[in-house]
Amino acid sequence: MTPSIKREICDCCNKNVLIGQGYLECQNCPKIIHKLCFKNSKFSQGGSGHLCTNCFSISVMIYNPFKELIGLDKESDDKFYSEDFLESFDCINQASTILENCKSYKLKSIHEKVPNNSDFSTMFYNIDGNLSNFDSFSAEMSMQKLTYSAIALAETNVNQNKGDLYKLSNYSHFYNDKIPNKTKGTGVCLYIHCSFNATINDKLISTTKNLESLFVTVNKGTEKVNVGVVYRSPNGDSKEFLNELTH
Repeated sequence: MTPSIKREICDCCNKNVLIGQGYLECQNCPKIIHKLCFKNSKFSQGGSGHLCTNCFSISVMIYNPFKELIGLDKESDDKFYSEDFLESFDCINQASTILENCKSYKLKSIHEKVPNNSDFSTMFYNIDGNLSNFDSFSAEMSMQKLTYSAIALAETNVNQNKGDLYKLSNYSHFYNDKIPNKTKGTGVCLYIHCSFNATINDKLISTTKNLESLFVTVNKGTEKVNVGVVYRSPNGDSKEFLNELTH
């Protein structure tokens, strides 16, 4: 019989972490927790591991809604008996990794990394509601020295007929209608710099519960380029999203 050798004290439940038990360690200090304690702990997923409360408080805040799912234990959580959840777990893990490895930049750093003489530059932003956040977004854009050729927004919560209420200086705007009867987490739009001529591409526009897309055709010198924004609401079905996107 293998003895239960004490390893460390769990920073969450204050019980021993024994050899053979799943555990998570803070990537910046010696603190440790049971893997099963993750959901109830104040540990957070960091860029390459996990962080305790103190280490997380001095780290750069990163938006990652997938963090809690990554910490689930397959043998103890009922969700892992769902085939849909199992099939999407790799995708969730990849999305979480991408978000955790995102870096934050101050405006000066962005200006140094992105040349302002770029042939065609784009920006995407989840605005989480024009009514609440468009004014601050517009103010932040005016502070930037960069001039983007195209700006795409998601979750505008605005229909096409209200697009004229949200103008950006030196940009023409194109709004797609949001999902009917949905007031939050829907709506996409494009802002194209006035140095380009752009027209709506009706063939590539969609508004369903799984897929929202808006595309315009931009005259770029002698070329015509399709520029668009594609968004899937978290409530949408990922398989149907991919199916609608490819068809």
